[in-house]
Amino acid sequence: MNGVKEYKIKFLLYSFLVPIFSYIFVTIVVVLFLNNTKFNNGILMTGIAATLSIPLFIFLFRNISEYREDEVLKFDFKKAKYLIPLGISINWISNTLLILLNILPNDEFALKINEEINNLNVFLALFFAVFIVPFIEEIISRGFIFKSVEKVSNFYIAAVVSGLCFAFLHGNISQGIFAFFAGIFLSYVYYKFDNILYSYFLHAVINFSSFTLFYDKNNIFSMFLVLFIGIILFLMTIYRIELLNDKRIFIKKKV
Repeated sequence: MNGVKEYKIKFLLYSFLVPIFSYIFVTIVVVLFLNNTKFNNGILMTGIAATLSIPLFIFLFRNISEYREDEVLKFDFKKAKYLIPLGISINWISNTLLILLNILPNDEFALKINEEINNLNVFLALFFAVFIVPFIEEIISRGFIFKSVEKVSNFYIAAVVSGLCFAFLHGNISQGIFAFFAGIFLSYVYYKFDNILYSYFLHAVINFSSFTLFYDKNNIFSMFLVLFIGIILFLMTIYRIELLNDKRIFIKKKV
């Protein structure tokens, strides 16, 4: 019994602390080297740090694969297609609520990030925001943190812990709230499919949706309309995803 407990503690520490501190270390090194150069852009430095971290995290992820049940290389677009409307609705709901509650407009750090995104080449910003950074964040937040906590507790605790860590990585209030909400459903998708590729795909859709959300922020009617459509789309998609297999969270399986 003690051996099992010791194994769980070692697994938890290795798959929880090592990834977080490794990514923080790489990010600090990149910031120190690029801080006073022409590459002094927070989004650009984050993208570079994430890119440099990919080989390390693939190695770490594969190194604990014997303790996991993930089907990492299997990806069925017939199932993944439902994650497209889910990602769009998560983005619409979160961003619209943050604006309506006057949280996003007052978050200077988040506004600075948006300014840095606008200062980057649009294709470079898309490349980092949609393909590179989501990959690293999913490996850390879902592949390591969620999986390790879920292994010694349950889905609900693991989803909350993973969501909080995911929010912390974003470093500001509005993005933190958005990341926590999104992180819960990224954990849900990871749990549902036992495959990091699906949560990565959803994460990429959510981030891409940020580049496509256009409405008049002074027009309350248009914002509530987007919010209403987002909620309906969200509920319909979650219901459809729940029917895909027996690992259900929101609706019970009929006996």
